[in-house]
Amino acid sequence: MTEPVFPFFASQIPLESEPERWLELHLYSGSKCNRACVFCCVNGEPKGTYSPWTEETLQAAARLVAKRGGLKFYGGEPTLDPENLIWSMGRLRELGFEGAFIVFSNGVRARELVSLLEADRNVFAVLNYSIATGRGETPLPASALRQLQNYDEKRSGHLFLSHDFVVPVGRQRDLQAGTLAHQPCFRCFPTLTSEGKLHACAFAVEYDRKHFRLGDAQTDFKKASESFSHFLGWVEERLDPVSLQNNQSSCSVCIGENPPEFTPLKDCAKIP
Repeated sequence: MTEPVFPFFASQIPLESEPERWLELHLYSGSKCNRACVFCCVNGEPKGTYSPWTEETLQAAARLVAKRGGLKFYGGEPTLDPENLIWSMGRLRELGFEGAFIVFSNGVRARELVSLLEADRNVFAVLNYSIATGRGETPLPASALRQLQNYDEKRSGHLFLSHDFVVPVGRQRDLQAGTLAHQPCFRCFPTLTSEGKLHACAFAVEYDRKHFRLGDAQTDFKKASESFSHFLGWVEERLDPVSLQNNQSSCSVCIGENPPEFTPLKDCAKIP
């Protein structure tokens, strides 16, 4: 294929902010996947980990995200357990969430992905760029691509492509070591895992570092938000400058063995 088959996903879904809640929240259920792509930032594979969403974790998600914000389901492959995901979206509606559900998928299980799109009026799917276009990875089976294109023709504006660049974490960590020039932190919104952990980075969710820890499903928003602001302040004042000085990707430095010292920063409160 020479051209993208769907439009790129770039904040094309209108969301509404709300005081004392994050505009977006990533929801990570584990690394179990029906593929094992070389670029995967969460080491997805058929033998990967998986934990379904529960009442406790869904209540936490509904409490932390804006009522009309965005909840982004990702991990290995969300379509491997569509029953739990459909139940989760329905339960989140019951808990008062009125915003957008965004499912990050490789698209291989097209029938299951379509069932997720049909389960709620405000569900969107973001397909992996390399798999959907066949650039740098085994492409979608022709039947799956055809099914998704047919769905897009009937209901446009609900299928998108992900970014077309790799992030040097997961399997790319060693492959990209020493080859990437400086790239600042992407500054994603936090992640809640289905096991109940709050993590500061969606890409590096599998890495346990002091600066990533925001709390758990029981942590109130104020405390979690303060921890996230501290993380962003550290990124702004220490991580990105050190990475730039050494001409390294901030991701590589952030997950490395010797990141900049993570201590209280006097100016972190100014970071949203």
